Amino acid sequence: MRIGGKRAKRIFMITALLTLLAAITAFPGARAQYGERPTRQTTPEERNFEQRVLQIFKDSCPPGPAGWEAWSERSEEVPADIPLDLDPYPYEVVYFISWNDPGAKAADFSTLQARYEELMEASYAAGGEGDWKKSDALMEEAMGIFLIMMDDSTAASGRSALNIEIHANCESGPWVQPEEEIDAINGNRAFRREGTTYVLLGPSWELRDYSSSYQPNTNYQLVALRRPGMDRLQIQSILVEVFGSEENAAQYLRNVNWQALQSLLE
Repeated sequence: MRIGGKRAKRIFMITALLTLLAAITAFPGARAQYGERPTRQTTPEERNFEQRVLQIFKDSCPPGPAGWEAWSERSEEVPADIPLDLDPYPYEVVYFISWNDPGAKAADFSTLQARYEELMEASYAAGGEGDWKKSDALMEEAMGIFLIMMDDSTAASGRSALNIEIHANCESGPWVQPEEEIDAINGNRAFRREGTTYVLLGPSWELRDYSSSYQPNTNYQLVALRRPGMDRLQIQSILVEVFGSEENAAQYLRNVNWQALQSLLE
């Protein structure tokens, strides 16, 4: 028996959405933070270290642009346990805060939602006509837009979002190209790549070439070399990341308390 009209369309769209969500849930990134890795309890010294660093990171960050809202921030809670395989490495601390422009973000989202619904309607229509190749292509494009809508920062394309991350003792930084290095920020080396500005604090950063002989000068990564003789509860390097439009990122970085961050390295 043929299911007609709106009911068939609703079943078709719900089934497609549930299939997508099932695939996302099955993806390794959706698993628990530490998975099957053996852990141990965080020590009082580690908790005190992380709380102190988090507070300085938080105090170093200025407010977002006027009229914008803070919608996501790292809590001050320290994990109760950490993986055993991290013991040989410097203790890493990460702080993040995100800001958005509610009006602009809503407009971006509405545009994406309208396009998503348009593609789903067209995919359903193509399937009804027996053109499954076209239906699948439209469905794939619609699912791509759905994933973008799930990622607020990508949906805003940097115009209406400002995401800040600060890493202490981050040994593996982003992949960048030498030509993406920009003018130093408060005396610190900096890069701008794909909507994100990276600022490096500490003397141990270097741009390492991982290019193959077949594709020279193509793969470079920022890495922080471990400084000999330092305790794992000392900060050896700091990485500041700001995702947003070039103008918004530059304005935000001008107001960061660089002196407070630099004091952690001394």
